[in-house]
Amino acid sequence: MQGRADAEIVRLVFDLTENLQHRYEAVAAEHGLTRQQASLLGLLDEPRPMSTLATLLQRDASNITGLVDRLERQDLVRRERDERDRRVTLVARTASGADLHARFETALYGSGLPFSALSEDERATLLSLLTRVV
Repeated sequence: MQGRADAEIVRLVFDLTENLQHRYEAVAAEHGLTRQQASLLGLLDEPRPMSTLATLLQRDASNITGLVDRLERQDLVRRERDERDRRVTLVARTASGADLHARFETALYGSGLPFSALSEDERATLLSLLTRVV
């Protein structure tokens, strides 16, 4: 019986993951972004080194350079030198990038999430359970 329950949990988690990935990509596209661009903008609550972005996004540094180049051409991010170490290039959101990211998050986390059907207590329980297993 345990094996069947585990198999069902795995199937449901995969289905949920796929649902959320499709939603993320669709909302990003509605805002003129790729999934990677939206993810990068989401990491810029503060300026970050490009090497940190590569690590967090699990991408090669050369991929991050191209990604930042495209976002910079759209005036969504800017490069700046780290005051503490002038060899380090930081990436920061511009005002336009912050505005776009806020609109993206509002659309992403608004209605339509699979969790919408859950009560506040049920969402808290789900969060607690997911935190334990992830």
